[in-house]
Amino acid sequence: MILGITSWFPYLVFNIQAGFGMLTFILNPIGFIFGYLANNRLTALTNLLMIFSFIPVVIFVYLVKGYIPM
Repeated sequence: MILGITSWFPYLVFNIQAGFGMLTFILNPIGFIFGYLANNRLTALTNLLMIFSFIPVVIFVYLVKGYIPM
């Protein structure tokens, strides 16, 4: 989950327009699988929620900055 949050950090804080936000689609499913295999429901659930974090971040950036980062 921490890697998923840090993948959004350049967009939201530093205004760097790079593809770091797309790492959430790679890192968080891996974290979900590891959380599931470790029988840690909290880790699996938070990683699952971070997979879908793309939608609120895009809405936030669009409302605050006026463009969609793609």
